[in-house]
Amino acid sequence: MAGREIKSIIDLIVDALPSKATSKEVSAARKAVEKAASPAAKIPKPGTTITVPGLPPTRVQKEKLDPMGYSGTKLTRPIEAYTPTVRQTNTPNLPRRVITMEDLEGGFILPLYGDRSAAGGLLARVGDIDLQRAYELEGGVDFMRALANQTDDAVWASAPSITKSLIKAAQDARELARKNGEDPSVYGVTISMAPDALDFASFTPRVAADLAQQFMTKGSAKKFDDFLRQNPDMKDWPGMMSPDLDQWFLNAKTKQRKIFLRTLDKDNVRKDLNLPPDIVAAARYAVTDPTQRAMPSGYGGLGISRLDLDRPFVDSPKVPHSTYGSQMRGEYVGGLLAPMRQEDLMRDAFRKYFSPGYVDTKGAVGALSPANATYAIKTQLPLQLVDAQMVDHYMMMLEDMRSKGLID
Repeated sequence: MAGREIKSIIDLIVDALPSKATSKEVSAARKAVEKAASPAAKIPKPGTTITVPGLPPTRVQKEKLDPMGYSGTKLTRPIEAYTPTVRQTNTPNLPRRVITMEDLEGGFILPLYGDRSAAGGLLARVGDIDLQRAYELEGGVDFMRALANQTDDAVWASAPSITKSLIKAAQDARELARKNGEDPSVYGVTISMAPDALDFASFTPRVAADLAQQFMTKGSAKKFDDFLRQNPDMKDWPGMMSPDLDQWFLNAKTKQRKIFLRTLDKDNVRKDLNLPPDIVAAARYAVTDPTQRAMPSGYGGLGISRLDLDRPFVDSPKVPHSTYGSQMRGEYVGGLLAPMRQEDLMRDAFRKYFSPGYVDTKGAVGALSPANATYAIKTQLPLQLVDAQMVDHYMMMLEDMRSKGLID
């Protein structure tokens, strides 16, 4: 079970039992929670709770069932109950390579903020729930190890406006360095966003729709459709049971995919339509790269590529991404053994943004909040030189983690 050990989940949830519970009742609770954390065979009905023989329904805090926040509502089961089954394709991902910060020394880091979706397989099951068909997972961090890289040397996919901005920032930094007699490599380094950033990808809402279809009646589906079409941006919604649903998700705007998922995840909507609370969380968790399921947002370094700044764009991709219309070319380099906080990866920029004397684009003086600093990184795209200080900091971080038994 990825992310959290089953024993730790049980211990967390059993803590919610009344203090007067007997040893026999605690033992029964452990068995009940272990059963709840096992792979889900169907989407639980609304109002389902973890029940313990001889005790009232156990009310478990949302954060214990879903500590990373895959859903905006409380789940009926631990999120790990929706661990997926992914079938491998005929072209497996390139093997993962582990590198150190020392391998990047002298180069520049360009931050690639992205969702944490998996790549290189077909999602067939969510927990023990068979999907109606398998869905291709395109990444994410591992996009740079998947078929698009092996075919076109593609290392990142995004909207054309974003890839153009990324490449310009990288080329400008390289040209400035060349004027100083240097010719550094520029490394695209992935930084993971929050779990709901998965809503941008076309396959996340499609998986959620598949699960919802298995639960909904024709009547509840129509009621959901009518509710969704009240949103001005969803007038062209084809309907939950429409044969055109797949094509709609492929052609939909990012905003529309988000509206669909976040509507389906709202407490008031699901209660009004008698929908189960676990659908969206299960879909998001199922499409997530296993190495990032329990990783906090804003950590990076799992995917690193050396960008090809002389031929930066894949003009006619042989392996197009279903969500993003532009791809960047480069060479897969590897990933760090342990991801780093964005504040350490982009050290100089965050120091500037967190300074009391920082002047923002509107002329206001003062340190930015963490959220605003992250936004500034994404929009201003500063690059970070990997110097000896950064290498030393990373090595010290690894030693500290080894001393605590967190890595070998």
